[in-house]
Amino acid sequence: MNAIEEIAAKNGMHLRRLIDLPPENESTFRPSSFITRKWLENFRELVKKELKPYILNPPPNVAMYESDGYFRRAVTCTWDMVMERRRQRQREQLEQKRSNYGVIERKPLYVWVFWCPGINGFIFRGWWIYLRGNGRDYHGGGYKGQVDGKLLDDLLRLFPLVERTLFGLDWRDWKTWMIRFVKKYHRGNCCGRRQGKAPVWCEVKGNYVQRILSKTEWNQQ
Repeated sequence: MNAIEEIAAKNGMHLRRLIDLPPENESTFRPSSFITRKWLENFRELVKKELKPYILNPPPNVAMYESDGYFRRAVTCTWDMVMERRRQRQREQLEQKRSNYGVIERKPLYVWVFWCPGINGFIFRGWWIYLRGNGRDYHGGGYKGQVDGKLLDDLLRLFPLVERTLFGLDWRDWKTWMIRFVKKYHRGNCCGRRQGKAPVWCEVKGNYVQRILSKTEWNQQ
């Protein structure tokens, strides 16, 4: 429990995501909600009196307050944590550049297709395609490292789940392709929904995938 949660707990409250008050004639947000108007009014007063001074004047070593990824609780992030993350990132980049910079290697990766519910329900919401291996992402040439460009052509060649048209595929075709991929290669769940994974051989240069060569099988060991 961090300092913000301790203050809330002292006042008999639990931290939840702040959302707008409902109309005056509604006592709750919706039938499935158990957050009442009175609860929010008390919570806002708590924020104004006790949490706001703490957030505006945090201890010297507090760098930020992060979300846990699902906006359910605040996580205190200190400057020691921030600097350690930066040093770890530098070590990884130096190791990569010194070991295989400019060298094209043949590696077994897997295609990962999943649905992202989005931040606040809309940021980054939608279907995503990544190439992963050994617990890390490999850059696919697109936005945020997802698969794009000529690698999409490689995927369509290896996994012909939609028909190629004379004018190529638009976003609706690729959405259909990803949905069918998840159904056919379902392997576990992500963010509460089914995800698809399929192993492939790739040519990798540093952290970037150059080509997707062929399909392969999962290691049974």
